[in-house]
Amino acid sequence: MKGISPIIASVLLIAITMSIAVVLAAYVTSYTREATEAIPSACIGGALFVEGTPDCTGTTLTVVLRAEYVELSSFTADTRDSAGDVIQTGLTMSPSSSILPGQIGTYTATVTDCTSVSDFRITTNCFNIYTGWTAV
Repeated sequence: MKGISPIIASVLLIAITMSIAVVLAAYVTSYTREATEAIPSACIGGALFVEGTPDCTGTTLTVVLRAEYVELSSFTADTRDSAGDVIQTGLTMSPSSSILPGQIGTYTATVTDCTSVSDFRITTNCFNIYTGWTAV
């Protein structure tokens, strides 16, 4: 016996390579599906913006918020003083209603004293959606 002909050897190599590619593709597809299901998909691509000029009078911070691309809810506020030190965190914003994509809503939070607040940041139920620090 002289061995396998070059044509048969080439076909075998291609078949083995394709078999390995199919197994790897199935593994990668399964892994990617599991990884993306773990991400809170309702929040992907969402954004939150402060509309107009926020108002802080006495002990009430009033902010108009606009949601983009996803429904947002559970708003909380963090405040800082002029030195950049955080004064309060996790202040619950009222009302507790959510904002639909493209809509705006007015929310208030009770702060200790508006004279000490220089800027604030709003966070939501989505870990990756929040506003930047905004001056009062």
